[in-house]
Amino acid sequence: MKLSNKQAAYTAGISLLVMAIAAGYAVGYVNSSLFMDNDPAGTYENIRNGLPLFRSGLVAWTIIFLTDLLVAWALYQYFKPVNSRLSAGTAWVRFIYTGILAAGLFHLFTIDGLAAKPQAAGIEEMGRQMLEARNQFEQLWSFGLILFGIHLLGLGRLCLQAKKVPGIFGWLLLIAGVSYLFIHMAKQLGAGSDSFITTLEMVLGLPMALGELGFALWLLLRGARTRYPD
Repeated sequence: MKLSNKQAAYTAGISLLVMAIAAGYAVGYVNSSLFMDNDPAGTYENIRNGLPLFRSGLVAWTIIFLTDLLVAWALYQYFKPVNSRLSAGTAWVRFIYTGILAAGLFHLFTIDGLAAKPQAAGIEEMGRQMLEARNQFEQLWSFGLILFGIHLLGLGRLCLQAKKVPGIFGWLLLIAGVSYLFIHMAKQLGAGSDSFITTLEMVLGLPMALGELGFALWLLLRGARTRYPD
């Protein structure tokens, strides 16, 4: 299905903002409220007693998955007149990333299964299995975010090539792409301590957020009124 420039801009912009809200809820609230890294028993009790909250987080992750697909498709449509080959490649990288995210979500749904069934082992062991499943999800998601960084590099390049998009967004997206690559390659390679990576995420978080959310707002406020030749 082909989208007009206006439809593509609105679809991508709204999806990006919905995704940001869902991610803030799932990662910033649900995960931080329920998982206790050094307390498997406490983690089990939190999730077992807070199963509706945990499941609301799964709903948020499902929304993230679906909006990621929408963003990849809409941005391809939006930038196709600028550079069809680069736009297609950038979209496919995000589609692959979204597939990896979906594979990772399998581990979170495993946690739901552990919490829902009668206790089959000790609380400590059940909690350990939950934490292990969460860690497997985060490891796989982190690997996917390397591809997401590559996607942002392509998107930043497209913004710079599109004369009607403010260049600041192109540069911010390029910085965000490099940041994702640096942070998640360090995680995958085990380079640096956890505190170093956490500090790095805090330092680089601002340009990452400004690049992605700023571009989303521009798409809604100005991008929908920008037309490219067919």
